[in-house]
Amino acid sequence: MESPVSLATSLIFTTLFPLKFLTDRKLFTCPPAVFFGIIIAKFLNIIQNRIYEQGGHMKTTIKDIARDTGLSLATISKYLNHKRISEKNRILIEESIRRNQYTPNSNAQALRSKSSRCICIFMPSIQDYYFGKECDHIIKAMHEKGYSVLVRSYSDEANMKENDIAFLKNRHIDGVVLFAQVTFPPLLIAYLSSNGIPFVCMHQKPALPAFLVSYNDSYAGETAAEYLLQKGHRKILLVGLDSYSTKQKTQHFISTYQKYGFDPSNLTVTLFPSSEFAEEYTLPVPIPGEPTAIVFMDHFTSLPLMKALLHQEKAQSRGYSILAFEDDPIFESLVPAVTAFTQDAKTLGYLAANLLYEQILDKNIAPDTCLAPVSLTERESVYLCSC
Repeated sequence: MESPVSLATSLIFTTLFPLKFLTDRKLFTCPPAVFFGIIIAKFLNIIQNRIYEQGGHMKTTIKDIARDTGLSLATISKYLNHKRISEKNRILIEESIRRNQYTPNSNAQALRSKSSRCICIFMPSIQDYYFGKECDHIIKAMHEKGYSVLVRSYSDEANMKENDIAFLKNRHIDGVVLFAQVTFPPLLIAYLSSNGIPFVCMHQKPALPAFLVSYNDSYAGETAAEYLLQKGHRKILLVGLDSYSTKQKTQHFISTYQKYGFDPSNLTVTLFPSSEFAEEYTLPVPIPGEPTAIVFMDHFTSLPLMKALLHQEKAQSRGYSILAFEDDPIFESLVPAVTAFTQDAKTLGYLAANLLYEQILDKNIAPDTCLAPVSLTERESVYLCSC
């Protein structure tokens, strides 16, 4: 803590000697009682802002942390500004911060380091259950790293508005996490790339080299094909959005199907340009290609189409087998309960946060791809086909 003498001296100087304060002629023309009242009020205000927190305790400074740890002010400053220091020094500093209840001045840090210590997550919709679950884990992971998080939605992937870019400019965002149904807004990608702002793409891959975090789509596609083939299914319908993630799963599904010697012409692939098309689409009866199994490649298509399908007489009498690539809590309560891939949203969120954080520390690292695991949860919707 600062000594009483240095603290008092500092308070007197900061109270009585700001130039703006002394050059206010009206101050010297007011009655003495008013003059000293203003002085006292200013003095008390500085005391409140300078040395007291909400609990009424003396505020710990960076000098106190340096003195407590025996480290230099430069080392403490590096830690506070998220620059690399030794693991030993990091532990010392964090223990001292907890012990002394030190709270950094985030505004001052932002001015010194040109860092807002804030990231932004862009999503096509904040009401999306799957994206929301993943977003929640990203937020938790970034909070643990000392960052605040803003979440912003956009309605049109193809024509993102200028005010979304202005939103980033005005807040000096340190990094961005992007979600998209099919493609990322070109305007946003161009702005982030040209201004050197770190960003991570979730599930979908833009045209330019970028950091990608997704589930293991290749494993999911291969596993789904093997599982349905083992159940005797040969004629299969694949339904999903026309996205990078869906194409990855489809590609590995088809290659695995061919690997076992089956003709891919028995497979029917239906891809939609957006979730709106999927919601308005009605599966014809009978379904072209007469599939025995239907695979929903993403949650954008599975929920609107599956509910309608399960109400059809053939589905209820177990005419179609159903498999979904993205599990949903409602799938367990459907009749029959839907076999689906369970995704590790927590791992995905922490991978995204760590990848973004690494970019913030070092903007020269090469783009990378990180994959979170998936596992097949077998329920009742895939039956043994004897055809």
